Amino acid sequence: MDALKSKLQVPFPLFPDQKAELWMALGKPSTPTTVLTTSSGKVLMKHTGIILDLEAFLKEIGEIHKKQ
Repeated sequence: MDALKSKLQVPFPLFPDQKAELWMALGKPSTPTTVLTTSSGKVLMKHTGIILDLEAFLKEIGEIHKKQ
């Protein structure tokens, strides 16, 4: 997983889910799905589908971050 993260240069954690446990716990969302969590695993936001308005999406994440 570290090699993939390095190759893609993503600044966020990647979680292997070979048994689909995380996918099932999230309600079997379609792809793509973005999940924003705390470091303890609390889900703060879940977005399924293509992000059509990136500016609005990032603003929403910023507002959630301010509340933490």
